[in-house]
Amino acid sequence: MTDSTSFVDFSSAAPDPSVFPYLDFQHCINKAVDTYQDDLFRYGTSQGLPTLLRLLQNQLQSYQVFTDIQHLCITSGVQQALAILGLMSFPNQKQIVLVEQPTYHLLIQLLELHQIPTLTITRTALGIDFQELERLFQQEPISNSQEG
Repeated sequence: MTDSTSFVDFSSAAPDPSVFPYLDFQHCINKAVDTYQDDLFRYGTSQGLPTLLRLLQNQLQSYQVFTDIQHLCITSGVQQALAILGLMSFPNQKQIVLVEQPTYHLLIQLLELHQIPTLTITRTALGIDFQELERLFQQEPISNSQEG
């Protein structure tokens, strides 16, 4: 039940390579290699580097978000995070995923590959239409992580 009539495809868009801060990035990579050289070639935990998890927990607390480290998971990129989230079962037994449009094109491909039904909601420069969002949650079996 994919609403494909409103998809905007950004898969071919890419920023100008001259705007990337290559030297800054190289400096950060070199610093990380120097700092974490003992951990580079060892398997870590499935959740991510423990020191990074503790740092993330502290950062979240500074924003008044309190959670235990076992509820955090560091991924190696957006693809891994989307795959984990996209394949999780919903605690409220609902089946449809609502995605903003435009959205990340590989999320759409992941959901289609696993035959996960989706609906879209348009995001404009003004944001999401909250009346439409409320209507969709009232009338469609969309998963809501706050339920269940």
